[in-house]
Amino acid sequence: MKRLVRGVGINDADYDVTINRIVNGKRKTVWTCPFYSRWRDMIIRCYSESFHIRNPSYKDCSVCEEWKTFSNFKKWMKQQNWQGKQLDKDILVPENKEYGPETCIFVSKDLNCILIDAPGYQRSSNKYPKGVSWDKDRKKYQTQIRIYGKKISLGRTETVEEASRLYKKAKSEYILEWANNLTSEDTSDIELTKEALIRHAGLLLG
Repeated sequence: MKRLVRGVGINDADYDVTINRIVNGKRKTVWTCPFYSRWRDMIIRCYSESFHIRNPSYKDCSVCEEWKTFSNFKKWMKQQNWQGKQLDKDILVPENKEYGPETCIFVSKDLNCILIDAPGYQRSSNKYPKGVSWDKDRKKYQTQIRIYGKKISLGRTETVEEASRLYKKAKSEYILEWANNLTSEDTSDIELTKEALIRHAGLLLG
């Protein structure tokens, strides 16, 4: 029996994808199919209004027609090296908004995070460019970057433009380092990911 998810996704699984468990005295639904849980999360990211309130960057995202049917997505996912990885839509194609077999790839959580502030990922909450802040004590712009989970200072400059250039240069070098040291634990396709990261590094220096 086909069931709709968020009025868009067609769940045509011919088996139970969930089980109910009692946790702390309450009934809780647990996803037992890793293919379905990834598919459902994708549909929700694109078509859930409540999710968009918390994550507005996904408001304009969509899923290709083929993947709106669960069995099609499952068939593709089973052919990927997906274990321990996250589904990504914009490493292969910068600023991509549509989930589909030509644009998506599975990558590690760490790799999925390094491009958050690349072109197309800029958050609007900070009035300064990514990596730049105002040091009110020294009256200069401060530049910082996070590399392998550690925040590193790149120094202080007189102008916001100088500070931003420092950040972009360091970020580009960091992305290229990732590109040249990829393993099968980082991505489901090393060559495609390497080519894409090199493009992202170039865009930063654009």
